[in-house]
Amino acid sequence: MLSNQSKNALRLLLLLSLLSTTGCGTLVSLLAEDMEPPPRQNHGGVKLDIYEMTQTGRYPILNIVNVIDLPLSVVGDTAALPPTLWINR
Repeated sequence: MLSNQSKNALRLLLLLSLLSTTGCGTLVSLLAEDMEPPPRQNHGGVKLDIYEMTQTGRYPILNIVNVIDLPLSVVGDTAALPPTLWINR
């Protein structure tokens, strides 16, 4: 049986693991070359998160990660908007 301290450490590790994947929609949309939806669009991370959430046959945990990632992608995409607009001019 795990002690309370071990359980709390595992919970913290799981939480940090989930949080480390957030914001990745923005990074993927900026750095990927060949993807669906097309890369380097305005608010591409948000579009990517929504696209992945609407795909069928996905693992349910990925939808949870995308829901967590969505507001962070909004912030990241807004911060990346000036260079994205410059690239797409």
